[in-house]
Amino acid sequence: MIIVIISGLGINYHRSMEFITLGLLNKSLSFNLHVWFFVPLVILIVLHTSLPALRGRIMKK
Repeated sequence: MIIVIISGLGINYHRSMEFITLGLLNKSLSFNLHVWFFVPLVILIVLHTSLPALRGRIMKK
């Protein structure tokens, strides 16, 4: 729930986020946060999911 409140990801109506955050996150700021953090978060997710698998292969050799 906290991640949804911070990012607003998955919420279809931007007015909901404005209400929940007491006006701190408006539509344009939420969009900018998603644009700025999208690529770094995708990189972290890929590393988080692939490194344990690669580490397991290396340890078996």
